[in-house]
Amino acid sequence: MTGAVITLKNIKTGGKISTSAGLDGSYLFKNVSAGQYELEGKFISYADAEIEFTLTEDEVKTVNIQLQSKNTNLKEVTIAGRTGGGTDQAARRIEQRSDQVLNAVSARTIEVSPDITVANVMQRVSGVSVERSNNGEAQYPIIRGMEKRYISTLVNGIKIPSPDNKNRYVPLDIFPA
Repeated sequence: MTGAVITLKNIKTGGKISTSAGLDGSYLFKNVSAGQYELEGKFISYADAEIEFTLTEDEVKTVNIQLQSKNTNLKEVTIAGRTGGGTDQAARRIEQRSDQVLNAVSARTIEVSPDITVANVMQRVSGVSVERSNNGEAQYPIIRGMEKRYISTLVNGIKIPSPDNKNRYVPLDIFPA
């Protein structure tokens, strides 16, 4: 039985080791010391099976264990879930249900875009342009022409402090896309 849990218990010490059956139903325990053991097999919707045996020093032993079906009917199973928030549809839903005007970029859009940083992603949002650094990389967002000193950066609703002690604006090239 593929995936059945096989447990080997030393009757004297109570020590246990477990493994699961392979694709062909086989299992293997290595470096087992001599002693008296109980082998137990378990699998969903099958009755547990136990076999006791004795293992002598340097003995290699094959113990087959048979699991019998319980022949029980399973009750109804209900699986409930929600769609992930990272889809384009979820982003559009967030925009529609918002009390404010906002643009949302889905995780999927960020994932498939060639952009490396959040600043590069922001330039794809309507009404947003970016100020570039000396090396030409997108750095600060400019929203509808507003100066960058009036723009606050929040991540999950928490305001992010600026890494620059002279200015309050946050360069978005520090966040990876």
